[in-house]
Parts: sequence; structure tokens; C-alpha cells
Amino acid sequence: MISSLYKKHSITFFYLMLLLVFSHSFISAQTPDMPFNIYLKQASLKEFTAKIEQLSEYSFIYGEEVVLKHPITLDLKETPLTTILQTAFIKQDISFEITKHHIILKKTTSLPIKQHFTLNGYVLDEISKETLIGANIYDQQNKQGTITNPFGFFSITLPEGNTELNFSYIGYGSKQIALYLCKDTLLTVQLKNDNTLEEIVVLSDKMETGFQSSRMGANNIPLTHIKNTPALLSEADVLKSIQLLPGIQGGITGTSGLYVRGGSPDQNLYLLDGVPLYNVDHTLGILSIFTPESVKKVDLYKSSFPARYGGRLSSVIDVRTNDGDMRNYHGSLTIGLLTSRMHFEGPLWKDRTSFIISARRSYADLIIKPFMDKDTKGGYYLYDINTKLNHRFSDRDRLFFSFYHGKDHASFTNTSSYYFEEEKETDTRERQVMAWGSTLGALRWNHIVSNRLFHNITLSYNRFRFNIKNNFTSANKHLDSQYYSGIEDWGLTSDFDFHPSPSHFIKFGGNYLYHTFRPETQHTFVHSPNEQEQPDKTYTIGGNEATHSHEISLYVEDDFKWNEQWKTNIGAHFSLSQV
Repeated sequence: MISSLYKKHSITFFYLMLLLVFSHSFISAQTPDMPFNIYLKQASLKEFTAKIEQLSEYSFIYGEEVVLKHPITLDLKETPLTTILQTAFIKQDISFEITKHHIILKKTTSLPIKQHFTLNGYVLDEISKETLIGANIYDQQNKQGTITNPFGFFSITLPEGNTELNFSYIGYGSKQIALYLCKDTLLTVQLKNDNTLEEIVVLSDKMETGFQSSRMGANNIPLTHIKNTPALLSEADVLKSIQLLPGIQGGITGTSGLYVRGGSPDQNLYLLDGVPLYNVDHTLGILSIFTPESVKKVDLYKSSFPARYGGRLSSVIDVRTNDGDMRNYHGSLTIGLLTSRMHFEGPLWKDRTSFIISARRSYADLIIKPFMDKDTKGGYYLYDINTKLNHRFSDRDRLFFSFYHGKDHASFTNTSSYYFEEEKETDTRERQVMAWGSTLGALRWNHIVSNRLFHNITLSYNRFRFNIKNNFTSANKHLDSQYYSGIEDWGLTSDFDFHPSPSHFIKFGGNYLYHTFRPETQHTFVHSPNEQEQPDKTYTIGGNEATHSHEISLYVEDDFKWNEQWKTNIGAHFSLSQV
């Protein structure tokens, strides 16, 4: 009986132990990867943890600082516990850790993403308010920098926070500006002229060239170099200063022609405030049309032209003129051996509108006039007139109007008396006049579209003419002859400067030109007093009608700095001409 009872209890105990083992194995088999079905709508943290504890063997541990940003809504089926937790705590600033029996919740501190803001504006001369081209802007904190464009505008994008900017320009004192950058900022910086230097060692006074720059073959010609270069009859000249650079020949000694790397003078593109010029010589090349007093900056590109330039093969000479002093009136008068020059500038409306006027004239015709006899008259003179108006509507908008007119004029008149066999005296008069010159006008508007985008639009007019007139008069004949050749342009240019980052600079735009060509034409009119024996006649050589042409060009240019060793300048220029 006892044995039978013992046997019965042993079997019961065995089954109980087996049940406990299987039960423990089942519970231990619950892992974070086991799938669950869960549905919650707008649940609080307490409701969520209670639901998870109900479905699994885990319990939650967390402190009072752990809170939800927004309620939890879930509708998941056959989803692992880890995925459920990740889905529930997304964007909640809550992290979790799963141990053997617990889920530990912690509060996380997410660092805000550092924003970037753009500083942009103009760099000006403190006294005259003249814009400074090529001024340097450098951020000491972030080791980033940029320079001002041909209109004195700069744009640099920097991360939020403390910023220490250094503004510098050759011949001016540096200026440091410290600020906390928390929004896009428009800034106008004025630098003070400072020619007093401590003892220094000059390594180079020109921009980066060669292997450390994407501007291969580019040179900036300092104004001090132009004014101090020895020249014929002490006349400072822009083009004669360029002749001294490597890779450039001057042709005939004393003339201002440029032969760049073997190309002829007509293969050079000359720009005055962005408008092309077809003739830049006076006195058959002894002088150029650029007067030093009116010039602010000269850039020469003799290889690797930027994509914004086109139409020539040898070089590009980009000349920019002064805008005018907005604070004070001042000027100069220069008397030279060949020409005399006058320069005057000042404000029309202080800090708003300024003007500049430069004029030059030779006086060889006035000097030789007293030494000529009564039957012979003649002479030669040249002159240039440069004017410019500059008006500032606001810190974002500026309007410029510039005008240039230059001319060479040579004349010769001779009066003679002849005696024929009948002993009758006959007077003859012969006069010849040769004149050539250019006229240029440009209306330019600068506008800061946004903190990183600058826009310049220019409406321009350009004309070059060459005339030769001959007149012969006698008792039995009158002859008039005129030779004419010229070109006339109307142009519209739109340029954009985009600064996505300090190491990335994009220029793009387009240009339209309407050409009117007047090819070589000669008209000769012969008049005889006795029309019955020899009637009047008119002779025409060459075309009598003008030829019109349309020229359109588009460009995009990307200057990118990859690192301290690699810089690229990639661009494309498209041009179309239709006659």
C-alpha cells in the first residue's frame, strides 16, 4: 500500500517538475526579437510601459526627467520588441537599453543643427565712398574668405556663432569686425586710406597665380605701377605699362600696341566698364585712350580666359573707372609736354550721388600755328572726355551712368597761285581732314537680389568712326571726296554673381549686341563750271548701305576650391551671330 502510494506521488512530482521546466523554457525564450501585436492610440508613457509589461516579461525603469514630447500611437503586428520601442520613441529624445529582465529609459539631449547665415554688402573708401575692387574678407574663426567683385560687392556664408572678420585692401588700413552671427546680415564696411607702413618684407604684391590659383595668366596692374612707368614725353599710359609684362610685345617702339603671345593687336578684347571698345589708340599708337586719373582697376587675362569673356583670341584687358567721391570735392590739373589733363570729382548729393569728369587734350596744333606761313595751315590734336554719375538708392540698389568720347583730328590746307601761258593767275585751294574716334555710353544698375545673389544689368551704346575728307577748288573745277568707315553697337548685358559657400563662386549671364557695320565707302563729286562740256559726276566706291547683325552670348562659370591644394575654374561660353 505504502509502496503503491509512494509510486503514485513520485509520478505526480515528476510531471510537476516537467511542467515547471517547460514553463521556464517558454518564459526564457521571450527575447527582444520575439514578435508582438500592439495597438495604442494617443497613449501616455505610463500606458505604453504598462502595455509592454503586459505582453512581455520585461519591466521598465526610468526617472521623472523622461517625458514624452507627444503621445504614442501604434498599430503593429508581428513586430519585434526592439522595433516597437524604436518606433514609439522616434523624435522623443528618449533612448532605451534592454537588459535580461528590464528596459531602462534615459533622456537624450539632441544638439541643434548649426545653421548657416550669409554676410554680404560693399567695401568702400571711408572718405570718398568709392567701392574697392578685390578687397579681402577673411573669417578668423572658420578660416574662410572671399574678395569683392568688380562692383565692390561681397558675400560669404558662415556657420551661426561668434565671427571675427578681417577686411583689408592694398594701401588701406585693415579693419576687424567681431559679431555674433544669428541671421543674414547686410554690411557696408569702410576702410581708411593708410600709406604709412612699418618695416616689412615684401614677398609678392600680386594675386595668386600659377599652380596655386585657378586664374592662370591673370594679372592685376596696380595704378602706382601705371603712373610711375617711364613713357614717351612723360605721358603715363595703361597699355605701355602692360607692355612690360612677360609674354607681351609692344611692336613699334613708343606705340601702345599689344602683341600677346604672337597675336595681332586686333585680337585683344578691350573693355571699359564692361563695354567693348574697337579702337584704343591715339596718334597712331603713341597714346591709349585710357587717362590714368579716371582708372580704378585694370585686369589683364593673357591665357585661360574666364568663360564670361569671348570674341577674341589673344587677351582681355578689363578697365574699370572711378565712381566718384561722395563726401568731398577735389581734382587735379596736369600740364605735360604732349597733353594737359584735368580731373574733378565730388558729391552732387552727399552720401547719395557723386560725379567724376576727366578731360585731356593735346596742343601741338596751337604750338605750331604761329610758325606756319599764310598759304599753309594745318595741325593735329586729340582729346578725351570721361564722365560718370553714381547714385545710391539704398544699400541694395545703385545706378551708374558713364560716358566717354575721344577723337583724333588732323587737317591740312594749302592755297596756291598758278600762272598759265595766257599769263592769267589762277588760285587753287586744297584741304584734307582726317578724323577718327569712339563714343561710348553705359547705364548700369546693381541690385542685391538676396544675401548670396548679386545682379548687374547694363544698357550700352558704342560707336567708332573713321573719316577722310578731301576738297579741291580751282577756277575750272571743284572736287569733293569723302571716305567713311565705322561700326555702331547697342548692347544689353545681364550678369549674376552667386555665392553658395565661401569656397564656391558661380557667375552666369548673357549679352545681346545689335551691330551696324558701315564698311569702307568713298564718294567723289566733281563739279565743272561749264556743265555743257563736262557735266557734274558722282563716283561711289564700296557699299553704300549699312549691314546689320545680331550677336547673342550666354555663359556660366564655376570657381570651386576643393581644398588647399586643388582649385578649379570650369565654364562654358555659347555665342550665336546672325547677319
